[in-house]
Amino acid sequence: MKKSLFIALALVLMANLSNAQTIYHCNNDPYVTLSPNMFRTLQAAHDAASAGDIIYVEPSYNSTSYGGLTCTKTLRIIGNGYDLTPNTSITQPWNKSESLLGGSNSTFTIIIRKTAPNTVFEGLNLSLSGADLLVEAQNVTFSRCKIYVASGSYFQLIRKNTGENASGAIITKCRLGGGGSGLYIYANGYDDFNATTCAYTPYQVQNVTISNNIGFGGVSVNTSTLPPYNFTIRQGGSCTPATAPVSVPHANNFTIINNVTYSTLGINSCQNCTVQSNIIDGVIQSQLFSTIVAGNNVCTSTCGFGSNNVQNILLSSIFLGAGQWNTTDEDFRLKVGSPAIGAGVGGVDAGAFGTNNPYRISGLAPIPQITSYSKNASSGVYTTTTPMTVTISVRGNN
Repeated sequence: MKKSLFIALALVLMANLSNAQTIYHCNNDPYVTLSPNMFRTLQAAHDAASAGDIIYVEPSYNSTSYGGLTCTKTLRIIGNGYDLTPNTSITQPWNKSESLLGGSNSTFTIIIRKTAPNTVFEGLNLSLSGADLLVEAQNVTFSRCKIYVASGSYFQLIRKNTGENASGAIITKCRLGGGGSGLYIYANGYDDFNATTCAYTPYQVQNVTISNNIGFGGVSVNTSTLPPYNFTIRQGGSCTPATAPVSVPHANNFTIINNVTYSTLGINSCQNCTVQSNIIDGVIQSQLFSTIVAGNNVCTSTCGFGSNNVQNILLSSIFLGAGQWNTTDEDFRLKVGSPAIGAGVGGVDAGAFGTNNPYRISGLAPIPQITSYSKNASSGVYTTTTPMTVTISVRGNN
């Protein structure tokens, strides 16, 4: 019955996405026989697909990951959401398993190459430990995903001297965490010399939007403690290390709005960064020559930057729940009388559920969702001669 429901959902999805090319499926249940355009791993589905295609990642069997991914073509990759069982408002009667990607070593790294601009990840659980999430392409979107990056792994927006550049990235309506203390997003600031010319071109990561997320900790332009104008470029090829500081540009034009952070929001080496309408369990720290426009944030301490902030607020007075990583999405809704109500820019609510495009509970993708099904009891067993009548109810999920 479960497979029949996925086929029905795929038919609804195909009707809804009139401009779609081919739809591929990932299914790692060994008891399900693979059909055309169905694969056990995400990499295999990717390799079969063409630019512009859609990959639907079905719920993982027995919490088995669909693996890592080296993405070299523009795709839309859609999963089943996350935290479906604890969030009580979710109506999903058949399978509340998550679509899992990543894993516990470097073979599970997820990297989006520069040949895959405009790739979209939706409704997926990306769990990385000993593996990284690396974006080298422009205009990549992570929406309605759960992204957990353990200590020692990284979520990096890359800029390299060979032209890779993650400018235009969008990270929105995601549940983010790392080692229990938040997620640090790095716009990587240096790379090896070109082995032939011994030259370095400092490409800039810019025009990045981070909005309506729950739980990240900071944005940094580099992984070094040195100021941005004193990097020593690493040795590469026949070149020797740089004898003088190399100018590495700041990240530019990051918009960080309507998020909830579990810890201090750190903004490092960022020009023209906008930090507004966030709920911050801590303060805003701006380091390494950052230039930020901040305001209308709600902080549990003195915010540190900006105007019209609501400061020194008890966390328990803001949310319905405790406001920690192990609480459900629904716990981050604002309670009656919360000081975050109307505290954002333009009178919107601060935090992930503010604005007219808020955080979506459990990351359900914006595709039709089956909410109930039934079959005619007199239809008998599955046979090639006896038809079976099935009734399916579907709702939109935009």
